[in-house]
Amino acid sequence: MSYSKEIFPNGFTLLAETKRGYPVASMGFWLKSGSNRESTENQGVSHLIEHMLFKGTSRWSQKEIALKIERLGGSLDAYTAKDHCAYYQSLLNNRLEEGYDLLEELVFRPSFPEEEFESEKRVVVEEIREYLDNPMDLLSNEFHSFFYPNSPLGLPIAGTEERVLSFDRNAVLDTYRRIYTPANLVMTLCGDVDLAKFRRFLLEKMESWPAPRLLPPPLRPPKPARGFLFLPEKRGQRWSQSYVHLAWPLPAFQERRRYRLSILSHIVGGGFSSRLFQRLREEMGLAYSLSSFLGSYNRYGFFGIFAALNPTNLFPFCKALKEELNRLCQEGLQDEEVETARLNYESAVILGMEGTSSRMKVLFHNDFLLGHYRSPKQTLNTIRSITREELETEMRHLLKPEKMAFALLGRKTRENKIKELWND
Repeated sequence: MSYSKEIFPNGFTLLAETKRGYPVASMGFWLKSGSNRESTENQGVSHLIEHMLFKGTSRWSQKEIALKIERLGGSLDAYTAKDHCAYYQSLLNNRLEEGYDLLEELVFRPSFPEEEFESEKRVVVEEIREYLDNPMDLLSNEFHSFFYPNSPLGLPIAGTEERVLSFDRNAVLDTYRRIYTPANLVMTLCGDVDLAKFRRFLLEKMESWPAPRLLPPPLRPPKPARGFLFLPEKRGQRWSQSYVHLAWPLPAFQERRRYRLSILSHIVGGGFSSRLFQRLREEMGLAYSLSSFLGSYNRYGFFGIFAALNPTNLFPFCKALKEELNRLCQEGLQDEEVETARLNYESAVILGMEGTSSRMKVLFHNDFLLGHYRSPKQTLNTIRSITREELETEMRHLLKPEKMAFALLGRKTRENKIKELWND
C-alpha cells in the first residue's frame, strides 16, 4: 500500500492510495464547501446543486446519466454535509477511466436544464417534508440551529420549503460556478491503479476544466451556545416518545485527541457494553435508543448523547444520566472497558482496510479534518498508545454541566425540574 498527494497548479488536489491485487477501485470528488457557506437568503442551495448535477450535462440527459451509472455496474452516490459535498463511486478497475469520465462530467459540466430545475425543487421540498415527519431529523435540525446561533452551521442542509421554491435557476447556477472551482475540489482514488498513467490521463482532462478562481475566505469558527431548548409538539404532531440531544462543544480536532474522543465515546455510550447503555437501558429500562457520538466538522465539532424514551421516563432518565456521568468523572475508568473500546476501534480500522471504498473516504477525511495522511498502521499505533489516564483527563475536562447544551423534542414535561437538575 502506497500513498501520494499532489496539488496541481490550478489548485486541484489528488489523494491516492494504491492497493495491489484489488479488482475494485473507488474514487470521489469532494467539494470543500457545504451548507456552512450559505446564509438565510440562500440556505439549501448547496443541496439543490448536488441534486441538479445528476439532472443533465452538456453531453447527457438525466436519463442517459442514469443509464450510464447502471451500465458501469458498481455504485455511485452523493451527499451534502455541513462542511463539504461528496460524489463518489466504486467500480471494476478496468472501467476506471469510464467511471472518471462520468464523475467529471457531473461535477464540471452540469447544464441545469430549466424543466428539470423546477421539478427538482419540488422533489427537494418532499425531502424536507420527510425530514419534518421524522422526529430524530427534526431534533437534529433544531439542535444545530440552537447550538450554532448566528452561524450557517445552524441552518438546515436542505433549506426550507419557502426558500427552495423561491430559488432562481440563474442565481443557483452562479453559485455553482463560484464554488465548484478546481482549487475547491479534492479527488480521492484507491485501488490497484497505475498512478503514473492515471496522472497523465488526468492532466489531459484538466485542459478542458474551468479557469481557477480564488477560494472563499476561511470561515470563522462558530461560538456554540449553552443551555436548554425545549420543543413541544406542534398542532398535528403526536410523538409517542421524547427525544433528547445533549452536546458539549469541541474545538478543532487534533489528531491524537480525535482518536481519544472516539475511544471515550465508545466507553460512555457507543457500544452495547458502554456505561450508559448498560445502566440506563439494560438495568433501569429507561430508554430504548441510546448512544453517544462525535459531531465532526472542519475546525470544530461536539461530543453528543442521544436518546429516545417514553415521556414518563424523562425526568428519571435525566437524573440517572447525570448520576452516571458524574460517577464516570469521579471514579474514573476501568482498565477492562478501556481495552474493550480500544480493541473495538482497532477492529473497525482493520476491517476498513479490506475495501477500497472506506479507504477512499478516509483519505479525504484525514486530509480535511487532520490536515495530513494517516496510514492504517499509524492510526493503530496511536490508538494502542492512548492511556486510561489520558481518557480520564479528557472526560473530566469535557463532561461539565456548565458546558452542556440540552435539547428535548416531545411533550412538554417538567422543564423547570430538568433545568434545576442539570444546573444543580
